[in-house]
Amino acid sequence: MKKVYMIALILLVAILTGCTSSKATPENVAMPDNFGFILKYGYGPKKNELNTMEGTFTKDLVIIDPVTTDLRLTTDEMKNIYEEMVKLDILSYPDEFFPESNMKVTPYRTYEFDVRFGNSTKKILWKDESLSESRKAVQLRSLFKKIINTIENKEEFKRLPEAQGGYA
Repeated sequence: MKKVYMIALILLVAILTGCTSSKATPENVAMPDNFGFILKYGYGPKKNELNTMEGTFTKDLVIIDPVTTDLRLTTDEMKNIYEEMVKLDILSYPDEFFPESNMKVTPYRTYEFDVRFGNSTKKILWKDESLSESRKAVQLRSLFKKIINTIENKEEFKRLPEAQGGYA
């Protein structure tokens, strides 16, 4: 009888281990060769735009016309962003993201995120006016902040003119 319980326990452990090992994690999901995205972000109708597929960045200069420059992320930068997207399960986000919160702010940032990877595409639109502290909002805000910091640390970005004016 002891032998039967031991075999059953070993089988249960083997089944559970097999089920958990197939879960997508950054360590076991390789970045597809065609991974790319467009992130538009900013205030009001004008937006900054990083297009990794074209290797360009457009900076919103507020009261004067925007300016576009060549700007490419390194393979390591793209891989880090991809891994972050896998961690937060980007495909689970709705196309129009409206996290709940009792607070509203103005002005607020808006984000348009178009992602291509493998045979999948994902688009997320978000008006971040609620200051939501939900897990999904915090994670998505963190991803966008990581991308924006990566952009702003690039020499190509630093050579762009300063914005004129501001948003109220």
